[in-house]
Amino acid sequence: MALSATASGLVGTDVAFGVLPVGTLNHFARDLGLPLELEAAAKIICSGHTTHVDVAEVSGKIFLNNAIIGLYPVFRFLRAEQEKKGMPRKLALLWAITGVFRRYPFFTLRFYTEGREVVRRTPYVLIANNRHAMQGWQLGKRETLNGGKLWVYVMRPQSRLSMLWMFVRLIFGRFDAHHHFDIFEARELYVDARSKRIGVALDGEIRVMETPLRYRSLPQSLKVFVPGP
Repeated sequence: MALSATASGLVGTDVAFGVLPVGTLNHFARDLGLPLELEAAAKIICSGHTTHVDVAEVSGKIFLNNAIIGLYPVFRFLRAEQEKKGMPRKLALLWAITGVFRRYPFFTLRFYTEGREVVRRTPYVLIANNRHAMQGWQLGKRETLNGGKLWVYVMRPQSRLSMLWMFVRLIFGRFDAHHHFDIFEARELYVDARSKRIGVALDGEIRVMETPLRYRSLPQSLKVFVPGP
């Protein structure tokens, strides 16, 4: 989330954002084509070659990769709750996974975009800043960072057993989102829920936000250092 927080202060300015790969998955750094070694990434920043990329926004909050509603925020809430009580981190992780499958929450959400309304009952929604690869081993990879679009992945209702089978396919690189998700794209999107507040994971950081949520793409609004041609 530190990347998103820093980026939010630079959006719309001519100040270039230098990204160092110090996160867990480094999705943004990888998509920029940056090396994952700190010294090599720092040399690219020093080289001074820049480009502009898209960011996305939900109700005034910037995100670089994606915003998630549903199972993942619930999992993070459960894990944090146990860690606050003093439970060891690995045990809290297992407790949260078990808790998610026991509760297995569904959300009835209304999506409003380009003059149409879509209603879905779903356990999980991923709203991505540009198209994410959602098959094989390339989960989350983006071919472009300046397509100017939000990509919305809404998981279809399924049983716990079907969910477990989906994870098995994911582990073995056989996952294909088209088998499990409704997918559409938009430049701007409103998401409404029955509750007044809902948990949202912005680039992995959990926030409780008031509904309806307003998502939009901010095309080429962030200047970043990238490898030279």
